[in-house]
Amino acid sequence: STTMVVPSRRSTVAVSAASALALALAVLAILAPTPAGAIEARCSACSAVAAELQAALESERPRNHLDMRGRLDSKGNRYGKMIDYKVSELRFVELLEGVCPDVGGYRLSAGAGDGGGGGKRWEKQSGGGGENVFTSIKARGKVMRAEIEGYCNRLVEEQEEALQEALYAKALNATNVDDYLCRKFTDECKGVKKIVKKEVVNKEEDATKVGSAGAGKAAKKGGKKGGKRGSKKGGAASAKEMDSPRDSLPSEKKEL
Repeated sequence: STTMVVPSRRSTVAVSAASALALALAVLAILAPTPAGAIEARCSACSAVAAELQAALESERPRNHLDMRGRLDSKGNRYGKMIDYKVSELRFVELLEGVCPDVGGYRLSAGAGDGGGGGKRWEKQSGGGGENVFTSIKARGKVMRAEIEGYCNRLVEEQEEALQEALYAKALNATNVDDYLCRKFTDECKGVKKIVKKEVVNKEEDATKVGSAGAGKAAKKGGKKGGKRGSKKGGAASAKEMDSPRDSLPSEKKEL
């Protein structure tokens, strides 16, 4: 005879509770905030954010103090604070507002990994993006834009307080954003050799300088030759004059 085992009420409740817990953990894992470093080639990604923030600092123009005296007292006089724009919340917001959208123009490229080695690296695309194995498909380009912009927003949010303090203390400027953001405030570039970009000399300017230098040398050389020739001619003329007979003096008339 076959005996049927009917699950007890307790075991059914335990299985249901375990399933609910597993589902809750899965949902939490999906909704949990992604750490800023959760991106491929994170050092170059951080450097991209730093480069755009540095560009914003470089393009800054001097601004007057912010006049917060918008209230009037009982006598009709305005009162309030005058805030230095350099240490104002407005300045910080304006500097950051265009950084992440501009970072969206970077794409993951092959052949120049973080630190100059092989691998992948986030690089700014010029003129709408280059055609290579990573950016030839538009859909992939959109994914990369969303990825790098999301990373930028997370990084800025996590380091907002540190960036603001360094900016107001005049420690952060248009020359050292990468050092502060990617090496001091975070470990995004820890152990990665910093790539120093060499200045590219304009070929046309270089050719002009070379041509000018060549013309100057030629003129100098020609001047020397001309001087030598002139000296030789002058010497020959002097010698000729010395060799020629002197003009005869008027003869004295004999007295008859």
